[in-house]
Amino acid sequence: MGKEIAHALAQADLPVRLLGTTQATGDGVSIGTMHRMKGLEFRLVAVAGVTDSIVPLASALTPAAVDAQQHREDLLGELSLLFVACTRA
Repeated sequence: MGKEIAHALAQADLPVRLLGTTQATGDGVSIGTMHRMKGLEFRLVAVAGVTDSIVPLASALTPAAVDAQQHREDLLGELSLLFVACTRA
């Protein structure tokens, strides 16, 4: 999704920085995953594409059948990450 957003912004002649790539230097709209945003601050933030099928990330969760407590902790961690992403401004 980030590349699609970057393309649309580029089409509108807006400079783009893709975090985690060689295109992450200079000024422009920073685009990256929630994990890439950790520890950073921005003047404005838009969180795009969040749905219940994306957050929590299924691969980040321990299956409840394997360890119910760890599953709950993983779920809270993913929700905390979403909170962090939404509060980077």
